[in-house]
Amino acid sequence: MHVPVMVWLLAVLLLLPLVLRLALAFVYGRGIGRKVLAEQKPAVHLAPASEAAAQRPDAIESLARRLQVEGFADAGWFTITEMPEIVLRMLAHEPEGWLAILYEHRRAKEPWVEINARFPDGSRLAFSDRPTTGLASLPGVEHHHMAGASPEAMLRAARAARGTRDMTPLTVSVSTAARVFEEGYAQLAALRGQQGISRGEVVAVSVRPSQVGRGKAG
Repeated sequence: MHVPVMVWLLAVLLLLPLVLRLALAFVYGRGIGRKVLAEQKPAVHLAPASEAAAQRPDAIESLARRLQVEGFADAGWFTITEMPEIVLRMLAHEPEGWLAILYEHRRAKEPWVEINARFPDGSRLAFSDRPTTGLASLPGVEHHHMAGASPEAMLRAARAARGTRDMTPLTVSVSTAARVFEEGYAQLAALRGQQGISRGEVVAVSVRPSQVGRGKAG
């Protein structure tokens, strides 16, 4: 659920040469950060879809099957009304409280995966197969970037990290997955808005726009 901020920020920087990106990021970083936050939607809405909405449904289905072997149940395909370039396939592991999100972006060469859980104190634990983004962590959000990792490796790491916490994750099910995603987006967008995006973060992100093309945007 960290994708939306990066989508807006990369939209500002993606098409520029590296040297120019860095120069603009350094000189206008604070203004770019404010622009990104001003354009970020405070909330998003999911619409049920089918595999026909995806450009690479077979690749997404392959990832979904691997997660289903691990106990995840199919929660369906969705599009994001406010971001039509993104297609989602979600799966829920109700006994353990995990929500798996398979993302496809129109400009990405391959889909990517995030596995996350929510806790009663409002904190979140998330794992994704993408590189770090350059953006600072949000309060209460523990996000591990395991670039290029398999879904199985991510889930093993997620279960190990979950084992260090005293709290049981909040329940997520096939029927509530879409609502949990929407609520999670709104919470993270609010936290990002409160924290802001610094010049240093814009500079750090400016060297990573090519990750969108590899399906690894942060």
